[in-house]
Amino acid sequence: MPTDGSSGSSASPERASSPSRWASASAPSSSTTPRRAERAGGKAGEPAPIELHPPPWYDPAMRVTTWAEYGLIVSLSLAKRAGEGPVAARELAEQERLPHDYVEQILLRLRRAGLVDSVRGVKGGYLLAREPEAVTVKDVIEASEHYTFEVNCDLHPVDPQRCSPGSSCSIRPVWRLLEQRINELLAGVSLADLMHDEPQVYQIAGASVGR
Repeated sequence: MPTDGSSGSSASPERASSPSRWASASAPSSSTTPRRAERAGGKAGEPAPIELHPPPWYDPAMRVTTWAEYGLIVSLSLAKRAGEGPVAARELAEQERLPHDYVEQILLRLRRAGLVDSVRGVKGGYLLAREPEAVTVKDVIEASEHYTFEVNCDLHPVDPQRCSPGSSCSIRPVWRLLEQRINELLAGVSLADLMHDEPQVYQIAGASVGR
């Protein structure tokens, strides 16, 4: 997932400093990172528990960022309300327990991508521009983040000569194939699919990978 996406506002969802991220949920801040104790301790003669924290430079290499999470939450919320008319951004934010400013930014990106329509007026708001079946997870993530998976070879080359298109690199095929698999999975799951229960979505997503 791309780390880009910050609008420069202090209210923007967190952006990752790592060039590519996929596989884990949005990385929490150090203040919310789960802590592990080496042993319970507390008894005489036993050492006190040791709290293990990630080093200051730690940043997950692959992760789903906040932009992607919020984009999918907002899009799915609109999909569930398809046919009910426009929904105000503040109402969406309250319903999904998301910061209003973040929801506004996500809706703007979705609208620019043609996934969401906006209606002005007292009873205005936002609504899905297509049927839920016609909007894939890939569509939403690309609208929210511009990329589903960043390949360092293209956007963050380690070395211009090593990573040039004409060079021979045995690592590059791994990233290309990973990008392809991710896109196949995301393109095979629609907002309509996400409206099912979690076990059913597992089956749908698994089937899309095996096509």
